[in-house]
Amino acid sequence: ILDAVEATNPGLAQLYQQRGEVQSLRGDIQAALKDFTRGLERKPEAFARAVLLAARGQAYAKLLTPDRALADLEEAARLAPDMPEILGSLAQFHATSGRQEVALHTINRALVRSPKDANLRAIKGQILSRLGRAEEAEALLLDLLKSQPQNVAARGNLAVTLLSQGKFSAALRELTAVLETSPNNTTALLNRAAVYQGLKRFKEAYADLARIKAITPDDARPYVFEADLRLAQGEFKKALQAADEGLKCDPRATAAHNMRGLALLQLDRKEESRAAFQLALSLDPNNVRIKLGWLNFLLADRRHAEAKTAIQEILKLAPGAPNAKQLKDLLKQLGG
Repeated sequence: ILDAVEATNPGLAQLYQQRGEVQSLRGDIQAALKDFTRGLERKPEAFARAVLLAARGQAYAKLLTPDRALADLEEAARLAPDMPEILGSLAQFHATSGRQEVALHTINRALVRSPKDANLRAIKGQILSRLGRAEEAEALLLDLLKSQPQNVAARGNLAVTLLSQGKFSAALRELTAVLETSPNNTTALLNRAAVYQGLKRFKEAYADLARIKAITPDDARPYVFEADLRLAQGEFKKALQAADEGLKCDPRATAAHNMRGLALLQLDRKEESRAAFQLALSLDPNNVRIKLGWLNFLLADRRHAEAKTAIQEILKLAPGAPNAKQLKDLLKQLGG
């Protein structure tokens, strides 16, 4: 239907916004990104531009390009500061970058304006889960699904929460339900691969990653996940190969640079590892996951003074992170 509208009215910005949203639901993030960009090229008025920027920012975040994501989301919030949906997108971005406390503050601001919004509540569930408050997250998401059993975002976030608690079978049920209605949902496939990893069903995890690569060939995420999986299995050369394939998809994919740094560190190629982490940090300096990777490098290189500073920075950015206690204990061991 949207293609038919485009044929008669190709200058309508809202058309590309709606088509991009459909592409996102289908899991084709690259196609969604192109549609949102085409909508912005139509130079819509401020409110419509804010909506398109927020949508494109979310797409960039999913494609592991955080600098572009943050630029779009902050501009969207500047153009429409009271729009709850945009605050929700910004909160989700902070959450995926490891800044959970900032994310929770932002999503609560959005919920003050729209307390019953199902999407905002689903995002809050995701953030609570990442803060280690899994029981709160599970209760919130189950309550949301009672009234909206077909809410894909809530079901997907519930699966991630169950995964964080080690409830792999329950998480697998939720993701299977999502994929029954949306078989090409690449985010659900990625999360199911994580569940299979937890169940040590590695063949099935790799199969889901292969499906994502077939659906969206330019998506760096499955390669990043594969690199992580290979690292966990001690396959360091294959991990490096996967990270490099991810960077072919998107040279600015910070998570791929991070995985590359970790793989090179395990291969005792420290100078190349240092360069990979430094590049990742230059692209996304406040990403907690990248800072944790850099911390691994500093510890391996016995640079304890810098490691103490890195831990302090991580705890400042994510004081409520699930690994905060371990980091504080490590800081004491280093004399901090």
